[in-house]
Amino acid sequence: MYANDISNLNLYQPSHLDPAAIKENFIVRTQEFERIMDSIRKDAENPSDSVQHYLLLGRRGSGKSTLLKRIEVEIQGAEALSQKIIPINLAEEQAGITRLFDIFEVVLRELIGRGLEAELPDDEAFLEDALDVARNLFRKIHQALSKTKQRIVLLVDNIDKVFVNISGEAAVLREILLNYSDLKIIGASTRMSEHFWRYDQPFYQFFSVIKLGALSEEEVHQLLLHWSKQYNNPNIKEFAEKHPAKIKVIRQLTDGLPRTLKYFVQVLVQDMGLSSYEYLRGVMDKISPLYQERLNWLSPEQRKIVYNLAFIWEATEVGPLAQRCRMRSNEASAKLKQLVDINIVDKVPTDGRNHLYRLTERFFNLWLVMTQGSPAERRNAKYLTQFLEVWYTEDEIKLLAQRHLKALESEDGDAMQKLLMAKALVHSRFIDFQTYDALIEKAKAIGSLQEGWVELPEKFSDIARKIEDFVKSGKFDKAIEVANDISIGGGQKEAFLGTIMAAKNDFNEAEKYYFTAIEHGHDMAMFNLAHLYETIGNLKEAEHFYELSSEKGNVYALNNLGILYSILGRIEEAEQKLSEAIIKGFLSSKLTLINLYYRSNIKKQEALELIKEYHDNNRSILTYRTYLLIKIWTGKVENLKTDLEQALSENGSGQITFNELLVHHQYHLALQAFTTFEKAEEIRQKYLPAYYALLELMDDPKTQKERLKIPPEIVETRDEIIAYVKERRKVYYPEQEVGK
Repeated sequence: MYANDISNLNLYQPSHLDPAAIKENFIVRTQEFERIMDSIRKDAENPSDSVQHYLLLGRRGSGKSTLLKRIEVEIQGAEALSQKIIPINLAEEQAGITRLFDIFEVVLRELIGRGLEAELPDDEAFLEDALDVARNLFRKIHQALSKTKQRIVLLVDNIDKVFVNISGEAAVLREILLNYSDLKIIGASTRMSEHFWRYDQPFYQFFSVIKLGALSEEEVHQLLLHWSKQYNNPNIKEFAEKHPAKIKVIRQLTDGLPRTLKYFVQVLVQDMGLSSYEYLRGVMDKISPLYQERLNWLSPEQRKIVYNLAFIWEATEVGPLAQRCRMRSNEASAKLKQLVDINIVDKVPTDGRNHLYRLTERFFNLWLVMTQGSPAERRNAKYLTQFLEVWYTEDEIKLLAQRHLKALESEDGDAMQKLLMAKALVHSRFIDFQTYDALIEKAKAIGSLQEGWVELPEKFSDIARKIEDFVKSGKFDKAIEVANDISIGGGQKEAFLGTIMAAKNDFNEAEKYYFTAIEHGHDMAMFNLAHLYETIGNLKEAEHFYELSSEKGNVYALNNLGILYSILGRIEEAEQKLSEAIIKGFLSSKLTLINLYYRSNIKKQEALELIKEYHDNNRSILTYRTYLLIKIWTGKVENLKTDLEQALSENGSGQITFNELLVHHQYHLALQAFTTFEKAEEIRQKYLPAYYALLELMDDPKTQKERLKIPPEIVETRDEIIAYVKERRKVYYPEQEVGK
């Protein structure tokens, strides 16, 4: 551990620090500090002028108390200024202030203690009318200051509480402050209470409000570097320089609050090797006093609102929140407004009247779930997933998942923590399906042994199989029901729903779901959407989304782009995409590329070499047929009869085979299949239109009578085949007389 351990880092009131330490450690809120100090210096130079009073507004932990202390130290340390201005900090005494005269008594005692000519009234005087006592005390203050020609800067932390206590006497204080320039108040508050904004209150628009918002990323970076130097701890500087993305995340989680930020840094740099769950627990343990204090400030009704907002997690309307809290909507709205005023809750404006609400500080939300929720709620693990996805990059989460798979196999470590981490990881949108299933399988192996077992979702493969079976059997409602229960993140639910809707031929709904899935980071949904557009003939959009999908590394999209470009006649682009797919290991693209060469009548030798290689490693009816056609096209006529028998041996698309045989004038080979093959009669009946097309193209007088036997219902199909053959011959044999 380093000489000055960061665990000594001051987290609460800075009052015990010496002035030099206060100045040295004050490196943020400098603009607000200079603004107030400029005003104080002007007051010192122009003692007859009226003074401007200030209200520092910010959440607990935002640096209000530190700023007040820094102002006090600055005045005391500047010789010329301290001769004219007396800073009095009520931070320690404010709990005893219940009346206006309490304030003035504290001030008068301070002046006497500093050697000014004044004396306190006797004890019996305090039993008189309270307002008379207050005026008498201030008169003594004014007289003492007049002799020394000095002014007071009164620093009041939690000034809203002070004003609540003296609310009946606030008008008298305002009167004194307006008529005398002896006293300048700089107060700090967590909320803009009604004393400052209600027009019928004495201090309406009386204070100039300075809001202490979230620290910027640059300010957070400055703090980290300062702490590294101050506590002689290079870990902090190393973290700041190597992990700028995590600085951004810490700022988001803490909402830029300096005090909360310190807890993150404390735990992080003390043990960089902590697992995600251990790190999170460590921060939670350290931060509990701060957040517990925050809760204690709230009324029971406000706490109820805060608790339930935490477990809803996402921004919500008033209605669902009120129902969960067992409150009327107007009551919940009133409490929410109060919580918004004190920066505990954020209001998210919408286009309509029903706005959304969520807890302002996301880490406070995490803390509530982990420490205040029921065992079932704490085992939900949604909060841990959210933390992982903001704290780690996509690659880091994937690496974390692989490490956790090994941890699940080990007997070391806390089983419940392992289960929670597994559940958090499987809900991340960055986890692939194989890892998802492996995590669930290994977690379930230890989960059944645990009391309070963490419920894990079904394996992805099981979910996909169920949906596929329901779609195949036309049970779309059942498929939708299963899809809606999916807990996998990253748009998986929406992608499945899109596929189901596409199977139902509800293309508009399918399109909507695919777009939603894409917004949630589901890359395969881009491919599915492209295929949907291709299906309905919108080739421009199909091309666009195939391109996007291929950029994400989807080789299926590269293959389909090749096919699409081939259809559109963009041969060079088609060849390029198919070649890319082959390089990336998608072997089926070889057949597609071979067919592209064949259909375009180009690169015969390349096509022949590709089909030989593919045929040797992938024997199937499809490769036999393709090999047969490429051999005929390139003039390789050996073993054609055997190849055709193989191509027709299974239920394939024999019609395509016969069509292409006719294109290339392979009349004799086709006739053999229809007349002399072992199953010639069966083949002829199966492909009867092709048989009569062959006879018509042969135009042999000997078959004239046979041609007349054609059933009338297939004449149109025969003519379509003949038209196709003649059109394709223009590609392969443009100089020959068509039809001969």
